Amino acid sequence: MKNILFTLVLLVGFAAGLSAQSGFVSVDYDDADTHSTSSVGQLFIRGVEADGYANEGLQQSFLYRVADTLLHENSRYPLAYRPDRVPQGDPQTVEVGETLVYLPPTQGLDSLIDVMAYGVIFTNDTTVVAPYSVCEHNFELYEPVVLPAGSVPPVQYYNNKPAAFPVGVVTPVRWDFGVADKTLADTQLVNVKFPPCGNDNYDTDIANYPYSTTLPDPLVATDYEGNDYNTVRIDCHCWTKENLQSKKYADGAKVAHPMAYVSYEYPDSVANVTRYGYLYTWDDAVRAPLAPDADGYVQGVCPDGWRVPTAEEFDLLSNYSAFDLMSTTDWLLEEGNNITGFTALPAGRFTGFRFENLLGETHFWSITSVSASVARCCSLLFGCKDVLQFEINTKNGLSVRCLKN
Repeated sequence: MKNILFTLVLLVGFAAGLSAQSGFVSVDYDDADTHSTSSVGQLFIRGVEADGYANEGLQQSFLYRVADTLLHENSRYPLAYRPDRVPQGDPQTVEVGETLVYLPPTQGLDSLIDVMAYGVIFTNDTTVVAPYSVCEHNFELYEPVVLPAGSVPPVQYYNNKPAAFPVGVVTPVRWDFGVADKTLADTQLVNVKFPPCGNDNYDTDIANYPYSTTLPDPLVATDYEGNDYNTVRIDCHCWTKENLQSKKYADGAKVAHPMAYVSYEYPDSVANVTRYGYLYTWDDAVRAPLAPDADGYVQGVCPDGWRVPTAEEFDLLSNYSAFDLMSTTDWLLEEGNNITGFTALPAGRFTGFRFENLLGETHFWSITSVSASVARCCSLLFGCKDVLQFEINTKNGLSVRCLKN
């Protein structure tokens, strides 16, 4: 909502009313000096000048000059100045932009009037999209425009903006304005949206998407070989919901040892890769030695714009049960409910000597190492409701999931 508080200075002259006494009162005044310089009429007392204004007693009223402040928002025009008083005579009018403001004469105020009004143009309700992996977004609101600039006294204003806005929430921000004895308040709605991620949240994330007449497509990650990976938002993070199956890095370089699960029980390596993705050593997954970018992200084997998660980022998944992350199929006990949409499949692992536990467990590399030969991973095991973190030899072959930068 946009509200406008107009600014104007008005000098309005009214004829002083007389009753039983005869005579006529007229006033000469100097606009530059803002005070009366002479008056004639039927007077009861001698005129006394105080603070540059003429105070002169008349029969039923007195001649004086009054200063007041006009505080107003544009949705309430036409405006009556001092509408609580009984109007006497036809109102005076003044144009403010394309709007007509009504200033009726008021009871007991039949001389000269100064009206100072200030203008404030409020900012509109605001919709912004937070960066990926951000749960509280800190940004500055546009400042309102106060007119006239440099006015004395100035319009004072403040708001109750939080230090950071929670993402996925509409936060009301109250603005309070004040000058002289007048106040005005307005509420600005600040809608901080999640960035688009996946099909599951597409309709929610894209509603009223700002600054675009074309809605972006549901987000997918695409590797160098053209494999697409669907995505899912869990809390504030956007994850790939399928295991990587790329044999090349995003710049086209070959991954040294991508491993296709194969065993006596599950001999179809091509079908296993199609379903469960490749298994990677830690060095291949993070493209060792680690080379974090300016934001501390490690792209590793992930597509451009995506990264291998840290152990701390995997730890956020422990807010859920392992069953909430598991797919509803493939697992031995079929305990997965997948309410998060993460769709963890039991891809097994390579122990350095053999492939094992397909359909029974899955492990995802993090970039977090604990020694030259050991790194941390996130693990889900059939029959176990906990999201686990293990320290595993970097020569093991594990799956990779990616986070959006």
